[in-house]
Amino acid sequence: MICQSDRRTARWSASFRSVIVVAVVACTSACHGTVGPTQGTPPVDSLELSGVPATGTVGDRFPLKVIATNLHGATEDVTAKVTWGSSNDATAAVSREGELTLVGPGSCEIRASIEGVSTATPVSVEPRPPASNTLAGVVSDGATRRGLANATVSVVDGPNAGRSATTDESGFYSLPALIHSSFTIRVTRSGYEPAEATTTLSDDAHLDLTMRALPPPPFTGATYDVRVTMAPTKCDVRLPSAGRLVISGSMRRLTIRMIQGFDTREYFGSLESDGTFTGSTGLAATTAGGVESQPHGVSTIKGLILDSEVSGTEKIAAHVCPGGLGIVSASFSGSQ
Repeated sequence: MICQSDRRTARWSASFRSVIVVAVVACTSACHGTVGPTQGTPPVDSLELSGVPATGTVGDRFPLKVIATNLHGATEDVTAKVTWGSSNDATAAVSREGELTLVGPGSCEIRASIEGVSTATPVSVEPRPPASNTLAGVVSDGATRRGLANATVSVVDGPNAGRSATTDESGFYSLPALIHSSFTIRVTRSGYEPAEATTTLSDDAHLDLTMRALPPPPFTGATYDVRVTMAPTKCDVRLPSAGRLVISGSMRRLTIRMIQGFDTREYFGSLESDGTFTGSTGLAATTAGGVESQPHGVSTIKGLILDSEVSGTEKIAAHVCPGGLGIVSASFSGSQ
């Protein structure tokens, strides 16, 4: 038989155990959160930085990108979330938005970090080449205004010193890729006084130059060994590829002889102070029984004497061509 005091003791023990269970549950809930699966994004495991060039030029800009991979292998573009940095802001800098600007010559590392994970990529910065443009123009004879071929146009001073060009047949020259600056241009040519001009280049520019011919020295004559090349022709003319060009007389009363094998053609002309010479000769008409059977023709020669070299062209009037009179063209060049 159970007494009443024993019943009271049992009820009190049961109530006490209930309180302890509730307290334990409450503590577990408060200290460790809700019982069940953990919620939220797994931490970042690694970062991949792209867009940084191995080498660039001062002033270049590049958009960068950072991809994060978490512990579960998922990826996310975190370009706008990372903290950017540079090992040398005087060489390269990155904006908050992830734009890389190359500031000055040198080398540095570009860094990105988030949640204690970071990555870095090196970059080398080269100086930007100075701005450049082309200077061009025509070199001409100051008296005749005729363009002078084979004149040398040179830069005398400044950052472009030593650059040079040679004029073409019309006297035109071109000096490309010159650094913006002020400098002196000098032009020289055989038979002429050197000429100079100063210019400031900040864009493509045109500069014409004139030269004054030197007084011609007394001319006594010269002989040149030449190679002759005939242009294609239907005329029955065959000339040797080697010959001699003999020039004699005065500047204004010049005799020019082209000797090739047994054939000699003689011209009368003049020699200019710039070394150019011209001459012409008439081709006699052929006759048969006192009657002229072929028309009269004129042969011409033009050339240039430059130091000990000679070159030019010859146009030879010939009767032995289809249909009668024709012109045979040949070019020559050689030296003394």
